[in-house]
Formats: sequence, C-alpha cells, structure tokens
Amino acid sequence: MFELEGIRGLPGRNLLALPAGAGAPVFAATYRPESDRNRFALIEAPWHMILSPEQRMRKMYDMSSDPGERTDIWETAAMPRRVGLDLEKRLGDFARRALAGKKDRTLDPKTAEMLKSLGYLGN
Repeated sequence: MFELEGIRGLPGRNLLALPAGAGAPVFAATYRPESDRNRFALIEAPWHMILSPEQRMRKMYDMSSDPGERTDIWETAAMPRRVGLDLEKRLGDFARRALAGKKDRTLDPKTAEMLKSLGYLGN
C-alpha cells in the first residue's frame, strides 16, 4: 500500500490511517447556480441524509436495507430518533459553514445550457 503526501491548502484527512473497519463521514454539497438549489448530504454508513435548506427538505435513507435509496425514512418509525437528530445537527452545521462565505453569481447562457444538458439544472 502507498500513501500520497497531502496537497497543501486542500482540506481533508488520511482515510488510510483509520482503524480497520472504521467508517468516516462523507459530506457533499452542490450549489446554485451550478445546480437548481443548494443541497447538502452526509453519508455515514449505513445512513445517507440529504438537506435542501431552501425547500426545508430533509431525507434520510438506510443504505443497508435500501441500497437503491427508494424509501425516505425521515420522520418515520424506521428512523432511529437519536441518529436522525445527530445527523441533522452535523449536516446543518456543515451547510451553515459552507454557505457562510458563498456568494451567488449569475451564469452566462452557454454555461447554463451546458449544465442543463448534463442534468444539473432543471428545465
């Protein structure tokens, strides 16, 4: 096994240094205008939570029993309350930090059309 040296200025951590079998949370974000709205996700096996602040939408999936993520278990009996509250807080904190310094910008028509063709923007 090999290890790459970190690239200065890029956030992250060495996942190879985790103990065997340990998981690591993965945070993801997509922003306007490259997407039709700001969205955030947190994956920490077996859970996948999605947050869209503008829509006040939260979704949660149990990837162990629903790998295709077809059934949203947010606010259902299938969602362990303590897990849901923990993921919601951590994802909300991540979203607030991400949006704190973000400035909206306008897309030129050519870029907007390209992003639509790739499925990032709605019709």
